[in-house]
Amino acid sequence: MKKRVYYILLLTAFTSLFCACEDDTIDNTITPEEAAPFVGVYKGKMTPNVDGVDVREMWQQVKVTNENGILQMRMEAFRVNDIEFGNITLENIEGSQENGKTMEFTAKANQSLNNISNANILAKGNIDGKTMTIDFTIQSVSTPTVNASMVAEKRDRVENDTARILSMWFDDERIVMQPDVNEYSTTINFYVTDTLADSVQVVLYPKFELTPGSTVFPAAGDSVNFSNGRVKFTVWAEDSIHRTIYYVYSDKAQALRYDMELWQTWPKGETNNDLTYLTPQEETWQTGNEALRYWKKQGVYGMQSPYSVEKETQFVNSGEAAVKISTRYVNGATPALQAGVFYTGEEFEVNPDEPLKSVRFGTVFETKPLKIKGSYSYTPGTQYYQNNVLAPEMADTCRISAILYEINDVNETLDSLDIYKDQKIVAIGTFESGATSATEYTPFEVHMSYIKSYFFTKKYKLAIIATPSRNGATFEGADGSTLWIDDIEIISQDKK
Repeated sequence: MKKRVYYILLLTAFTSLFCACEDDTIDNTITPEEAAPFVGVYKGKMTPNVDGVDVREMWQQVKVTNENGILQMRMEAFRVNDIEFGNITLENIEGSQENGKTMEFTAKANQSLNNISNANILAKGNIDGKTMTIDFTIQSVSTPTVNASMVAEKRDRVENDTARILSMWFDDERIVMQPDVNEYSTTINFYVTDTLADSVQVVLYPKFELTPGSTVFPAAGDSVNFSNGRVKFTVWAEDSIHRTIYYVYSDKAQALRYDMELWQTWPKGETNNDLTYLTPQEETWQTGNEALRYWKKQGVYGMQSPYSVEKETQFVNSGEAAVKISTRYVNGATPALQAGVFYTGEEFEVNPDEPLKSVRFGTVFETKPLKIKGSYSYTPGTQYYQNNVLAPEMADTCRISAILYEINDVNETLDSLDIYKDQKIVAIGTFESGATSATEYTPFEVHMSYIKSYFFTKKYKLAIIATPSRNGATFEGADGSTLWIDDIEIISQDKK
């Protein structure tokens, strides 16, 4: 004897839960015990047919649950070849059970899908033990008839439906900037060295970190030719149903490397060794040491006291030298907190009346900067000063910034008053850290974020600023905060 029941079959991820019945006398609920044989996840290969022609099989997954006494089924991401129809919703499904182990269902519906307007859907199927069978037809006056059928087996869990590339990289010395993977974008960019001739085929072997259970094509380790600039990668989720398509673009870029090995004594001609200091021979880079030299000459900072930027030879990442940048509290100076600063720009000139105008940031840069990277280590000081007053609740943080701004004349420059807010700024990037260990170096990266369009026909200056005290420009920070940096690289895109 069959027991007559009406269910709602919901084949979508986000459909409201409701039930349609022919009359009020029909019992449309189901107990947990009655639902138990049917609840679960069913997965199988669905065979679509368009106007009598079979097309590629696609995996599909149906989730069956019992919510508040209503048996529900969900199917997502219906697809025929590469045409995405989306989620299908079937309502008012008539179902019958026999011996509590078999259920048959039939449903008719009219709805709009991604590529079909007013689609008429007829579905029939059954669940028998651990197997689900479903056949349905989709008809519309504007599109060919689609038939599909599937035999699905019950699984013991819901498979992951997220298909993402978490990271991508190449073990190849020709790469100057590894793929930049953004969780909100399906476009990935990377750069090869501009020393490669245009005639050279750029064949690489990508590696990936994917969401759990996902697969990607082309696969990790496959040879991929990026010579045409763009390659399509398809990531399939563990459930083999959901997918994400990425487009990976390659371009050429250059890498300017500063290893900080060569230094010179400055200022030239100074005979008092206590009033000299070391500065990099590469004149792109400048230090704020003139501020402490000024206070030494004023008699408020010890003549043999260390400068804020020093050549480091004992604690380096590579080679024989690195840069050590420190914040000093100079009792008697105005202001007293003197944050160390290492930057690209013009030579530091002390301005006692307007100290924030003492430093002039930025040097002419003729390519489009993409990223600044290197190695760093940091230890914050323990005595934090704010307006020359101890602020024990505050903690110091180092900052490495990069600012690209437009100029009309090479003599234009920005100082500490406007370097982060001037209207001429085109791109900016910042790295900050409050790390407390100085036992080893750690890689850092500053990615340039463009807030205005870049034009190769215009003139620009690039300022890179490293300081152990994030708020040092306002004479705030911790005495003794120390930042070490080494092996700085500027990755930039060539003119086209």
